[in-house]
Amino acid sequence: MKEKQWLLIPALLDAHFPLMKYAFYTRDYQPVILNNRRGITQEGLRYVHNDMCYPIILNAGQMIAALKSGRFDPAKTKLLMPSVGDACRGSNYSEVLRKAVRKAGFPETRVLTMNLMHIDPEHQLGITPVMVWRAFYALFYGDLLMLLVQQVRPYETEKGAAERCRDRWFERIGAELRECRNLHIHVLLRRFREITADFAALPRSGEKNSASGWSASCIRNTARSATGIWCAIWSRAAARASRTGFRGTCCTISTRISRRPSPQKRRDTAQSVRRSARSSGA
Repeated sequence: MKEKQWLLIPALLDAHFPLMKYAFYTRDYQPVILNNRRGITQEGLRYVHNDMCYPIILNAGQMIAALKSGRFDPAKTKLLMPSVGDACRGSNYSEVLRKAVRKAGFPETRVLTMNLMHIDPEHQLGITPVMVWRAFYALFYGDLLMLLVQQVRPYETEKGAAERCRDRWFERIGAELRECRNLHIHVLLRRFREITADFAALPRSGEKNSASGWSASCIRNTARSATGIWCAIWSRAAARASRTGFRGTCCTISTRISRRPSPQKRRDTAQSVRRSARSSGA
């Protein structure tokens, strides 16, 4: 029987990746979502130039720290770097990460990319219909749970009750995604009603707080390392922090894909991205 390999995934969407990781749960891979613990930024800056985007510094720090921990065999571990695939700095991340991993002393660890624009095709993670179907459900469940936590947490009378309720549903839905069970639209709608009723049953105070929202990129809008400080500040100011779900970002990406350039244009873009990454001095 073929031995599973570790698939390390950076912490990007904290409200969604606890469920989204099961999209990559196959006979070949055991997915692991990394986290932003103390010292990650300094670890990333050892191998990535400080002029690069902060997310790639964090992601490189997470992955290299995980490889150094001894928990994962570098020869049996792969790193996944998702990207939108357009001509922005995010498309350079996989090449920058490869250079950082080699500098850290792990040349045998392969970096995979996942995008829908066919950039870096020789390192592309294969996408199957089952992966897409699982990711679809994880996306909608993750959005709902994030929005409900935002609405209930400012008014909860028992501190942490909303997050504990969310974690219970993470565990229950995660088991179904892992086993590919109950992935039907009518089940999704029924679960929505059950989850909403569960949150509605939590004891809440009668006070009313003003709502504060913000708009940012998909990573800054949903990653705990980017939003945790703002949520804490607004909570102390008796305001309710509000973030949009990830579905809007997916609609934007799908619009870009529908306007995809010709194969020759994509190849030219991929070559330009690789040249830019090599000259960036990771």
